[in-house]
Amino acid sequence: MAETLNQSGAPPAGYNSAGSTGGPPPVTPPAKPNPLRFLRWLKWPFRYLLITTVLFSSLYFGANYPGLIKWYKTKQAVSENASLPIARAMLWRAQPALPIVAEGELYIPRLGLKAPVTQAPDNRNTVLLDLLKKSVVHLAGTARAGEMGNAVIAGHSSVYSWDRSQQLGTVFAGLPYLDPDDLIWLKEDGVLAGYAVSGSIIVGPKDTSILAQENMATLTLFTCYPIGTSKNRLVVVAKLIEPDSPLPRSSEGTTLEQLPAVR
Repeated sequence: MAETLNQSGAPPAGYNSAGSTGGPPPVTPPAKPNPLRFLRWLKWPFRYLLITTVLFSSLYFGANYPGLIKWYKTKQAVSENASLPIARAMLWRAQPALPIVAEGELYIPRLGLKAPVTQAPDNRNTVLLDLLKKSVVHLAGTARAGEMGNAVIAGHSSVYSWDRSQQLGTVFAGLPYLDPDDLIWLKEDGVLAGYAVSGSIIVGPKDTSILAQENMATLTLFTCYPIGTSKNRLVVVAKLIEPDSPLPRSSEGTTLEQLPAVR
């Protein structure tokens, strides 16, 4: 090394790091541009989206876990109860036997659901929400059990986890599992009526056509949907099969500008 230094202590011209003075120093080629370099600017929006999604999901499941748990448990019960004669119209017709249903009670064997029914004095939203704390609610002006016309009953599908005032806040969380031919039993005024589900639909909150009193005996159940929101209403419609002939109509119908918010 000492031999390669000049008098000033600097390496001679042409000296390279390998200890040779045989040529110019190596040239480092310029770095190639990375075509994906712009993606690094996307990491912050992606992180923001991920954090927002996790936060929103945590808040949603934390606030609505009672309804979601009821929905999951009902899913398990549906298959277990499908073979009950009182659960399916086809099976019931083969061996008709009336179930034991208390006065003022709604019974859906397929879902394993029994709930008290309260007749609403009127359909103001404040009145209905107060009654829904302890029961499902039979809307004023709609047909009674077994009558000609449309009996309309509302119930909650979810409740905030911190709301302890709601005793039946998740009663209708399992309605999405009802299939055509499933039986719904309703006892009012001493009359036990059986209805077979004909189908279900999802409507907006302003679609009050589901309250119409037609010239047939039907039962309509509805609740807010999806669980945890009041965006839409899930509506289950069933037709009377027991008794064979409907009772005379006693209701005068009802007019509402919007369906109650039964979240």
